[in-house]
Amino acid sequence: MTNKTAATRYARALFDVALKEGGDLQQIERDLAAFDSLFTEYPTLRKVLLNAAIPVQRKQAAVDDLLGRLNLSPIPAKLIRCWPDGIAWFSSPICWRPTASGSSSTRTSSGRK
Repeated sequence: MTNKTAATRYARALFDVALKEGGDLQQIERDLAAFDSLFTEYPTLRKVLLNAAIPVQRKQAAVDDLLGRLNLSPIPAKLIRCWPDGIAWFSSPICWRPTASGSSSTRTSSGRK
């Protein structure tokens, strides 16, 4: 599966769960942006999470620690914890990123956000 395919599937799943559980989509986007900003602020973090030599368990422990410090809402925190191999696709340029209009740039295969 390509990173683009994975990003699309996770974005769709996140949207579906948020709707089902009555999540605040704007808060979820802010939470994801806060987590994403860590990759910009701390480039070494991105390298560590993408490093295949570091065991997934250690990456997950680091992600859990970061999530605890960020105090994210439950829906995005749960999704971030579920990402395989230390959330490798999250830091990919084809993954979601807030656009100038404030909406997410990831779209489903049908072209819908």
